[in-house]
Amino acid sequence: MLHGTDERYLVIDPGFTRGFGSIPDSYQTEVRREDAPNDKQSVTTINYHINGNNARFNQNSEDNSLNVVIESSDGVFEDLKTELRAHVADPQRISELEGIINDMQASQHDSKGMSEKLGQLISKGADLMGIIGPFVPMLAGIAASGS
Repeated sequence: MLHGTDERYLVIDPGFTRGFGSIPDSYQTEVRREDAPNDKQSVTTINYHINGNNARFNQNSEDNSLNVVIESSDGVFEDLKTELRAHVADPQRISELEGIINDMQASQHDSKGMSEKLGQLISKGADLMGIIGPFVPMLAGIAASGS
């Protein structure tokens, strides 16, 4: 107690040392005042290496986003035509939709043209969205990345 006030200390390290021979056990205690700032704050280095398609970094959060990576856009058009041929019985309907898909493929570097053709495909194939729907995000990505 100094000048009528209490001082409180925190033991940082009791510093116990076992004795040897005629030297008794001892303590070399490290303390600091309870209200004093901690001078020995720990420094932590964290390195994050993030790379690759769809790489994510979430810290204390949940990621509900969806990324679409298109490595080769030509495969998307062919896969869509294959799915339509497998599920649509009317050859005239398949021909009409394939014509739109071919136009989309031809205009894939023209964002506006590709977007218009995608709108046509969705409009003409509205009843086939179970087949076309899974391809729409990829096709929209192609349209968005067009020049």
